[in-house]
Amino acid sequence: MKSGPTVELKNYQNLGYEGKMWFGKPLQQMNVTFDAGSAQSWLYSESLNTEKRPEPKSNTPEAPINEATWAAAKGKGFVQSKSKSYKENEVIGQEVSYGEGKVMGHPAQDKACFDPEGTNCLTGSLSFLSVVNFLYMNPIKGNGVIGLAPTPATNEDLKDPLTKGVPGFIAQLKESSPFDPVFSIYLSNDAKSPGQMTFGGYDMTLAKEGKKS
Repeated sequence: MKSGPTVELKNYQNLGYEGKMWFGKPLQQMNVTFDAGSAQSWLYSESLNTEKRPEPKSNTPEAPINEATWAAAKGKGFVQSKSKSYKENEVIGQEVSYGEGKVMGHPAQDKACFDPEGTNCLTGSLSFLSVVNFLYMNPIKGNGVIGLAPTPATNEDLKDPLTKGVPGFIAQLKESSPFDPVFSIYLSNDAKSPGQMTFGGYDMTLAKEGKKS
């Protein structure tokens, strides 16, 4: 095992921390919120890259997507049709709670890396939810969420996520990480200073006396 990459985190007024990851083949940059209160990971689908706001089906109790959330999501979808390694189960649907709302989509898999060169990637595909709809959810600034809550997954979830549903990110990290399955987070205390997340270890220089965190 080896030490892993460091991801710079942008501070949004201490309400959220966003960093960059790259998905697909060829790699596409996605700005994701790293959320310690969520377990699963999800990305907006390319089906949201349209000028017309999606409406719920007439035979479901779902409410229409609110304008603020739709405006934040529009045009931010991962373009899965351009990835040669993308897999999705269009038949199976899955819901993931987020904040006071939820996101809905299909279990998907693709290559996931922590740098644009593809030198620090998960050894297997990352399973995530390809989001096609959402309800009562506060807008996020980026393209999706990486959940950091350490929720355990079953062997079935890890072996067949396209059928059984998307397991948590940390559970997958333990199974397919080329570096030590640990991570550390340094959070800045102001919006001007970036934080950072280190996978596979920690940076003790950030913990020295007098360093704000």
